[in-house]
Amino acid sequence: MGTGIDLLLRARSADADSWPSMFGPEASGPVDAVDRPAIVATLLTERHAGDLDLLRAVTAYEIASRKEAGDGCGDVLLACCWMLFCDGRLEDVPLIWRAKNINFDAYCYIDAALLLPQGLDASIALAARAGVDDLLAYLQRLLPGDMVEEITSWRTSSFFAACPPPTSETVDLAAWLRDD
Repeated sequence: MGTGIDLLLRARSADADSWPSMFGPEASGPVDAVDRPAIVATLLTERHAGDLDLLRAVTAYEIASRKEAGDGCGDVLLACCWMLFCDGRLEDVPLIWRAKNINFDAYCYIDAALLLPQGLDASIALAARAGVDDLLAYLQRLLPGDMVEEITSWRTSSFFAACPPPTSETVDLAAWLRDD
């Protein structure tokens, strides 16, 4: 099957129009079980600024997959949201919000702090400007003092620190992230 770094290099060399057939709804083979979890695990250690569009696409594919399943969240989607949070771009907050709202499990599992890559005030301003009313209402209920500690905790988190090296086989990377 190849290694995680092989998979990432293939994704980087492909154009974005090819990603649905590699990691999304047009993919054949073990995309939910192996390929998408493996690329996410590899991005945990090998992500570059140029991988942001890939990360966003993979996050959207994982959201669709979890939504279709009807329940569950898991570490694949959490890792996607965490990386988007760590990248610190406000424009990714609505995508993280979509992930958080796919089902009850995801709502509980994806921490509110991941919606605050630049802090509570910045996310509130974004939600208001973008007209994402449900996100705005949610953010306005958060307590600023509590969120500072939560944000720091996620920024310094070692939750994914035990990630296998990207030279690991894709099946091993996927099994680790899915906690098989």
